[in-house]
Amino acid sequence: MSLALGHKTQFLNWQRVLAGYSARVSPLFVPLPTTVDGTLLEKVPLVPELTRRKINDWFLIRGAVRKGALDAVLMNPYGLAVNHLGVLREHPTFLLLDATRRQFEGLTGYYQATTESGPFGALRHRRQRAAIHGAAGLFPASEWAARSLVEDYGAAPEKVHVIPAGVDPTWFTPAPEKRPRDGKLRVLFVGGDFQRKGGDLLLRWAETTAQKDFEVHVVTGRALPPAANVTQHAAANNSTTLLELYQRSDLLVLPTRADCSPLVTMEAMACGLPVVATRVGGVSEVIAEGETGFVIPPGDFGALAERLDACSRDRHKLADLGRAARQRVLTRYDLNVLIPLALSIIERAR
Repeated sequence: MSLALGHKTQFLNWQRVLAGYSARVSPLFVPLPTTVDGTLLEKVPLVPELTRRKINDWFLIRGAVRKGALDAVLMNPYGLAVNHLGVLREHPTFLLLDATRRQFEGLTGYYQATTESGPFGALRHRRQRAAIHGAAGLFPASEWAARSLVEDYGAAPEKVHVIPAGVDPTWFTPAPEKRPRDGKLRVLFVGGDFQRKGGDLLLRWAETTAQKDFEVHVVTGRALPPAANVTQHAAANNSTTLLELYQRSDLLVLPTRADCSPLVTMEAMACGLPVVATRVGGVSEVIAEGETGFVIPPGDFGALAERLDACSRDRHKLADLGRAARQRVLTRYDLNVLIPLALSIIERAR
């Protein structure tokens, strides 16, 4: 499992659930770091960082496979399998994914995805198809990603099982007693890639809105200049700090320009927050329009400002939306249900 961005959260989530799951499952976790710091590869000259990371991943994965008899292998993200087709031939292998490469190509400018055109692109596409067809099972995080597997790569529909990334609602829980009672609307943004996630649009609203008595709280990796009513926080994946930010907020806003199935939407909903996000990737599958939040067009500042102003004026409605959001997570995105479901599919197919 990769430790990059949201994949790290998935890694932590699988660790959490499997730690108390069943003696019948003995997981061997192989976390794949985002750097080669502290390894021999760090000292190899003239080799690009990405290439060194792929080499490091190869040694870590092959080392784990050689340790003993494995009943099955799970890879996240699925692109790892492209460089490990031999593992797919040796073991029943299952692939987690939030989007296919073809879908990432449609988000050019926001993700580093080279197109599958020309001779090298055709080779990449063939290897992608080989990984998808060689897998014993495919676990896309959304119907959006599932469609691409079948339509763009010819995956057998019976091997495709939509397993949302999900959250642990026993950790991400509401805590109404922690919300300040001072009448202010607290808007939360959580996104490492500030520009792609649309953080600038939220700050623009904070600067220009005629609404009063609000605070914007931002969790991102980029240092932001000081601004009125805006507070930046540092919060690690699945941390107590992040949990408390959700619990103290009234609304999550993620006006992302390009995305797949962002986990923060589910984390916020599990904590009883309605969500305002954009109609990209599988986002609109998570948010029930008008019931658990609102979905707007990507990059449309006018639509965002209108929606946030309406939320600011009708704050009592947010509590009802938040309760419905929590219930939607419990019925659709509970990892304590989703991970056992994935394991049952793996057990039947191996």
